[in-house]
Amino acid sequence: MVVKKSPFETIYETAQEGTLSFQRQEALDPEILAVLSLVEQLKEDLSADPVVAEGLAQLEVKLQALRTAGGPVEEVRKKLNELMEVRAGQGKTFRLEAFRKTSASGKLATAEDYTARVHKLIDNTLANLAHLLAAWPNDTILQHLVRNLRGYRQIREFQPLKQNMDELGKSPGLWYYNDKKRQFLLDWLKPFQEYLDQPVEKLNADGLAQAMKKVDALRERRLKELTHLMVIEDTAPYRAHNHASHPVMNGQKADFWGSNLARRDFVDLINQVIHQFRFDLDNRFLMFASKDGEFAYLVGFADDAILESQALKDGTLAIFPHLKVFVKDSGGAYKELEPQGFEKDPAQYFKTLKTAVVPFLAAVAKMTGKDVSPSLREAFDMWI
Repeated sequence: MVVKKSPFETIYETAQEGTLSFQRQEALDPEILAVLSLVEQLKEDLSADPVVAEGLAQLEVKLQALRTAGGPVEEVRKKLNELMEVRAGQGKTFRLEAFRKTSASGKLATAEDYTARVHKLIDNTLANLAHLLAAWPNDTILQHLVRNLRGYRQIREFQPLKQNMDELGKSPGLWYYNDKKRQFLLDWLKPFQEYLDQPVEKLNADGLAQAMKKVDALRERRLKELTHLMVIEDTAPYRAHNHASHPVMNGQKADFWGSNLARRDFVDLINQVIHQFRFDLDNRFLMFASKDGEFAYLVGFADDAILESQALKDGTLAIFPHLKVFVKDSGGAYKELEPQGFEKDPAQYFKTLKTAVVPFLAAVAKMTGKDVSPSLREAFDMWI
């Protein structure tokens, strides 16, 4: 997915698509320069509007003066925040962050557009956190960040949203989040160290991106060599099926599994699959198919699981992965295996579902290098 970038990059946006980044700021000069860059661009785009152009020119002078201003960082930051309004005539002002070039004509985005953009960034960061919490489920700092972001996503007004995000941007917890995200990527790459040109710990951002692309191809090749599964690249037709978690194949309830241990083992195995293959932030799921083409499997974190993570009895949050099964019909199209059609014998639906899932569990266990646990074998009556 290609994301068009604003000429102004806030402290919580990065050049990478849809992710929040809260990098440590040693000085404010980079932020002031970023604002000046935006002002220069807007002066050119909006030169036909004399009132706005004059407001931008005055703002530019003040920003240049602020670059040489002394005093504590927090005082300079406060002054910078006070300079983020531009006169637009007839007593109106615009927050500078709401200015975004959306077309060659220099059309200004609304505050609503800005808010929607931040909500998108929050959603994608929650998707990142699902990955991280799958690896470190009891991490209290990551848990706290999830709670904060879920709360901020409910804010619809521009000014309170910006205020909360600015405060969050100064939080040490967000530097911690960035460190954990890098650690997660390094752990994901380490099993393939022998195929990479340099130690994963020494890779910069570009090196990480190239290494991940290379490892993606290696994992898919290994999957084909070791199992009867293959990756479905075009996941778009299945996106609608990932809006809501599967009602039973999500590890949340023990009645389907027979024991809490089997449920936990299922969640651990699916998290391993997600960890090994990653997923696109816009889709948040992976698609696999059996080599004979009879079955397809959707694996990942459903949209409702990302945005409404479960509160557990100990006060922590859990983001459960899920698995959906698709069966090829007589016309050659995949259709989700659903309880409709099994109303007269609901137990037959569970039996059919388990039978379809067994080959997938056996294959991904081999791929992840872990045996299917005894509890899962018992729950699924596995004969392989």
